[in-house]
Amino acid sequence: MCALEYPAYFSNSRITIDGHIDEEAWQTANLIKGLYQLDLNEGLPSAKYSEVHIIFGESSLYIAAILNDDPALVEKSLGRRYEYNNADWFLVSVDSRYSRKEAFTYGVNAAGIHLDGQLRKNLTDDGSLVKALDISWNAIWYSATSTNSEGWIAEIEIPYSMLRFTGNENQTWGIHFTRRIARLGEVSEWPLVPKMERSNFVAQFGQLTNIQRIAPGNNIHIHPYLLAGLNYTEISDGVSDHRYRSYFNFGSDLKLGFGSGIMLDATITPDFGQVLPDPAVINLTTFETTYYHNQRFSYIDWPNIGDIMPSFLNS
Repeated sequence: MCALEYPAYFSNSRITIDGHIDEEAWQTANLIKGLYQLDLNEGLPSAKYSEVHIIFGESSLYIAAILNDDPALVEKSLGRRYEYNNADWFLVSVDSRYSRKEAFTYGVNAAGIHLDGQLRKNLTDDGSLVKALDISWNAIWYSATSTNSEGWIAEIEIPYSMLRFTGNENQTWGIHFTRRIARLGEVSEWPLVPKMERSNFVAQFGQLTNIQRIAPGNNIHIHPYLLAGLNYTEISDGVSDHRYRSYFNFGSDLKLGFGSGIMLDATITPDFGQVLPDPAVINLTTFETTYYHNQRFSYIDWPNIGDIMPSFLNS
C-alpha cells in the first residue's frame, strides 16, 4: 500500500487557539479533504464531509479540522480527561520519529475534553485506536472547539517539545486522523487502514514530507502546587471545647527532556488530592465514604500560631 503524502506548510504567523480558523495562514495552508469510514461501512466516504489543515509554526505544530454536520445534532458530552465518552471526537496521531512503530495521539471532543496517549503496541482485535493507547503518558498541549452553522471546528496546538524527532535537515513524519460521529456510530479515518491490516497500523500512516527548519527547543515544564486547609475539632478537656489546626503542603510536577528521545517525569511531594478515585463506589450503609492517604503535612495549632513553628510530622 503506497502511503499518502502531504507536503509540509510553514508559517511564522501568530496562531490563536480559539476554535476559529480566521488567521490568513489557515487559508493558504494545504489541506486534506475527506475521510473514509472504518465503521459502519468500511471503505465508503464518511457521511459528513471533513477537511484538515496543518501548519508547521515556529515552535508548534498546528492542526485545524472543519467537521461538517448539523450543529444541533453534534454530541458535546462532558467527561473526565482521558475518557473517550459518547461524543463527537477528532483525533490526530503523529509518528514524528517516523519509526513506523509508535506514535503520539491527541484527541478532543466537541465539548473540549482532551484525550492523549502513546501508541506503542498492536491494535486490539476490533481495530480500535483508543483501546490501544497508553494514557499514562501525559502531554501538555492546547485545543479549542467551536460550533457554527456548518458543524464544528477543532483547533489544536502541539508544541514540538511534546514530540520526539530527529535533527535531520529534511524530515518525514507519519500522520493519521480519526473522526467519530457518535449518533451515527461512525468512525472515519485518513488514511483509511482496513480492519484486516491494522496489526501494522502505524506503518500505514500518511506522510508529512519536506519538514525543515524546526527544532525541539527547551523541554522543561514545571507545575508547582500549594495545598492549605483548616481542621475544626470539637473537644472536651475542661479548658476549651474546640480546636483549630491548619495544614500546608507544597510540591511540583516536573517534565524534563534530555535530547530528542528521552523524557523524565518526576514529582516532588505528590498531591494525592489530584488522583481520581474509583467513581464506581456504591455505598448502601448509613456511613459516608471517606478516602485516606498518608502524606507529610505541616500542622500549626491554633490559637498559639505565633509560638509554634511549622514542623513536619511523620506519616
